[in-house]
Amino acid sequence: MIINEHKKRIESLIAHAGWRRELLNFIRDPVGGTNTSYYVEYEKTPYILRISAHDSNILSINRRAEHKSLQIASSRGIGAELVCFIETNGDMITLFETGKMPTVEEIQLNENQILLVNILKKLHSCKVEYSFNPYTDIDSRLSYLEEGKINIHKNESFQQVRELYQTIIANPPRGIDETRYFGLCHNDPCINNMILGKQRILLIDYEYAGMGNVFFDIASICGLWCKQEKINFLNTYFGNMEDKYLEYIKYFTIIQLVWNTTWGYVKSCGNSTNTIDYVGWANEQSSIALDMFRSGV
Repeated sequence: MIINEHKKRIESLIAHAGWRRELLNFIRDPVGGTNTSYYVEYEKTPYILRISAHDSNILSINRRAEHKSLQIASSRGIGAELVCFIETNGDMITLFETGKMPTVEEIQLNENQILLVNILKKLHSCKVEYSFNPYTDIDSRLSYLEEGKINIHKNESFQQVRELYQTIIANPPRGIDETRYFGLCHNDPCINNMILGKQRILLIDYEYAGMGNVFFDIASICGLWCKQEKINFLNTYFGNMEDKYLEYIKYFTIIQLVWNTTWGYVKSCGNSTNTIDYVGWANEQSSIALDMFRSGV
């Protein structure tokens, strides 16, 4: 089944790839929340056609940076193989990669931590022209929400997370902005954006990729793990452990949770027919951030 509003975009995407329509088969119904993915076969090879959401601007998605990052990930074997990408709207085709979304327990296995660290280091050693700035994203989303786009001002979680954000950015850990911690980051490498296969892990969904602090990536992966598991992952990545690393992880985990919260509230302003409870999810992220702020490392 093809969603009516996607028909023209799919035809454009097929043409961009140089494919012949009669050789393309849609093999299952589309899935997705933020974007819509179609599972297809072309000349008996499986692919995914992604039709992106319309709210790229308010969600601070830079399609040129995403395209460049996808090309890097594809060429280095750390992301899905890219077939084509349309920068004007973010629609793309990638090879269908076999595997599954891992569990936290699976990622914490030593052999998978090593695989994941190798992926991160390959990515972090690269460069693109675009920089990812979670603070700018959060500020712009807060301004958007405060304009009354949705009735968010009665939401206690929104008020609390806004106050938490102002508190934490006023007191960042010392040394957090050292340039040696910067590189090309995925910026949302949660388990939902991983494919676990046989002896490999792939990172997918590079919508927020850009130059930034590698601790944002690391925090996105292990920030909610127990202390010892965080230490294990940090040791695997850096080859050593410093006390300040745990401070950085806590700081960036809270920033990421606030970033997630504002993303969820803004997404709730979109298509009213969407069945995803973005506000409920945002409230959960806000609650986790507050609990973490009040707790120890």
